[in-house]
Amino acid sequence: RGDDGGLDVVGAGVQACAGLKSGAIVDLEATETAIVNAVHDAETEAGVGVEQVVVNVSAGQPTSQIVAVEIPIAERQVAEEDVRYALEAGCDADDVPGAAQGRELIHTIPIAYAVDEVKGVRDPRGMFGDLLGVNMHVVTAQANAVRTLAAALERCRLDVEMLCVSPIAAGLGALVDDEMELGSAVLDIGAGVTSIAVFFDGQAVWCDSVPLGGGHITADLARGLCIPLAQAERLKTLHGGALAAAEDAADAVAAPALGEEDGDDDRSISRAQMVDVIEPRLAEIFEAVSGKMAAAGFDEVSGRRVVLSGGGAQLSGVREYAARALNKEARIGRPLTKGQMGGRGPLRGLDAALSGPETTTAVGLLRYAAQHRGAEQGAYTPDPRRGRGGMAAKLGQWIKENF
Repeated sequence: RGDDGGLDVVGAGVQACAGLKSGAIVDLEATETAIVNAVHDAETEAGVGVEQVVVNVSAGQPTSQIVAVEIPIAERQVAEEDVRYALEAGCDADDVPGAAQGRELIHTIPIAYAVDEVKGVRDPRGMFGDLLGVNMHVVTAQANAVRTLAAALERCRLDVEMLCVSPIAAGLGALVDDEMELGSAVLDIGAGVTSIAVFFDGQAVWCDSVPLGGGHITADLARGLCIPLAQAERLKTLHGGALAAAEDAADAVAAPALGEEDGDDDRSISRAQMVDVIEPRLAEIFEAVSGKMAAAGFDEVSGRRVVLSGGGAQLSGVREYAARALNKEARIGRPLTKGQMGGRGPLRGLDAALSGPETTTAVGLLRYAAQHRGAEQGAYTPDPRRGRGGMAAKLGQWIKENF
């Protein structure tokens, strides 16, 4: 990290995703190999070893809830101890799932405070009042999925320092400050999961996921066109599209038939055929996203803005398709390199080949780490006995960093 608060990227490693299904690990050995190779490439380029990592979470069905707490302060100034007590009371609330429900805490984000009738307070310390309230955004995930992820990294001799759900990391990597303040939705379209986060008033206020992604589109192409998966991925990336055009029927490419050697039975596949296969799956993904946002009451909170990140955001025409399907203005989210407010300094050294939407989450993890470094924090160790105490410990960590 530079003296100006910016970040210098000194090494990177990229490997094909392996051993995952719908964001969850289904083959530990394959996942371990992919991690080891990616970390080795980054270490070689940077000239330094890696022992601790900050990891994004898309598995385990991350779930959001808003917890509201109010405590009496007896007509005096709000002190730091009052803030601490309010936050700890929030994580002790009966409706916050803990280890007994098989959930692991990922985030506790104070959204806004209230002192008496004054709402939307960002820092209540020093204010006078009778009651101190806080609204907290609590994110949990299935504990076993998180433990499996930690186990895969442990097999690679890596300690998990921090966890961050994928769409929040993507938002930190791609959203400008006005988008965070005024309201925006972030869709991180991965291989097996499309993760959603809503930002408002400078904070992530809700997140969820849909167990569908770019890998499902690839599988649809392979099945529908009877071609190998590798060829389906290549065609999707180079020639696929979300929207039909008049010239698509004449725009054709050759691909081998499933089970045939290259060149033995090549067939001509038009772009129109590919769009016919791709569009129904995209419709399913965006319909599910829209339904989840509306059911949770965050469609209006997200305003008129949606930002697309992840490998699936590289598909031709997906921005226009998302805008129509969600009735919002859409853009492709790429890693921000210029300095931003809110502690996000400039990002230097990111190779042009790694500046697309597929690396937005990784860049967001760098910014997340930079925001939370400085306080004493050990490696993350999932423990089935963790419950309210684990949540309180994380809230105590947040207090150390912010107060």
